[in-house]
Amino acid sequence: MGVLRGSFRRLAMALRPQRFDTILVHREALPLPTALLETMLRQRAGRVVFDFDDAIYLPQPYPTSQVASWLRSPKKFRAMVASADLTIAGNGHLAERAMTYSSNVMVIPTPVDTDRIYPASRINSPEKLVIGWIGSASTAHYLADIARPLCDILERYPHVELAVVGAALPKELRRARVHTRPWTLEREAQDLSSFDIGIMPLPDNEWTRGKCAYKALQYMAAGVATVSSAVGATLELVRHGDNGLLARSEREWVICLARLIEDGALRKNLGEAGRQTVDQHYSVRVWAPEFAAGLIGRGLALRPATRAARPTS
Repeated sequence: MGVLRGSFRRLAMALRPQRFDTILVHREALPLPTALLETMLRQRAGRVVFDFDDAIYLPQPYPTSQVASWLRSPKKFRAMVASADLTIAGNGHLAERAMTYSSNVMVIPTPVDTDRIYPASRINSPEKLVIGWIGSASTAHYLADIARPLCDILERYPHVELAVVGAALPKELRRARVHTRPWTLEREAQDLSSFDIGIMPLPDNEWTRGKCAYKALQYMAAGVATVSSAVGATLELVRHGDNGLLARSEREWVICLARLIEDGALRKNLGEAGRQTVDQHYSVRVWAPEFAAGLIGRGLALRPATRAARPTS
């Protein structure tokens, strides 16, 4: 019902005679397998900016339903990029695909509001340590991919718990000391700060290489030591052993988690370095001016898609 109501609102907007200076389309204006509404909006706007942060030019590998799979067709990606005055991609991998259809492409990493998500006072407790994951039903299958390493860790360390926020537990993880709770915007910052270790598992495939590492960015913004799969944008974000840890196999997941569980000083140092990385290079404060410049058409020649997402220093 929510999708239907939103669809009617979008159609009504497209049919109004009013013109707009700029229309921003994030991913798609309407969940339909054609770019019909986007084409109609093109006629109502001085400029159209298309923004995307997933590999939506591919079929979604784990659709939430068959209807969603049909409605969210990747076929209209080309039309939307080609017709936009500017396309904003969440990372360089996505930008490369967009540049197949347009030269007006820039990279703006998915930013975090570091004024809303920030480190809380954390006391290292020998009685309890929380490994946390935050996400949604559409990404919970990634958590199941490392079920065996997580179960090994829970068996080895009786004081460790696993907290899953925003999704039902995969059947492989339905066991003692594994808890789940729904995601809410009001509790999000608090939930993130309650973790001692944040995890972001991903398989390595074309879809996940388009991911923008948002879970890792959230953990790091909260000052939480982070373990992530060495895939896609994470390789630009996480410097192994400096501001987080990277894992490439089940064995490395066990090694990384055990290392953080046993070394409270390392957790603290990685958490602080991760926070500094996000605050300096991935915060809303840093990227909002760039985003605004893109919306109003300034600086396009100075901000090409080939530009690095952040300084390497």
